[in-house]
Amino acid sequence: MLLQNKVAVVYGGAGSLGAGVAKAYTQAGARVFLVGRTEKTLRDAAAGMFPS
Repeated sequence: MLLQNKVAVVYGGAGSLGAGVAKAYTQAGARVFLVGRTEKTLRDAAAGMFPS
């Protein structure tokens, strides 16, 4: 894992570009924090990255 033990902060994480970047960082092993304007859209974006 390229980004193992790294932390990434993704601003605009609820948008399509930000969510895509966050997902790529997560797949590379980073711990990701999403930042955005509304909690609901951030929760929806996070749920889309990790469906249950």
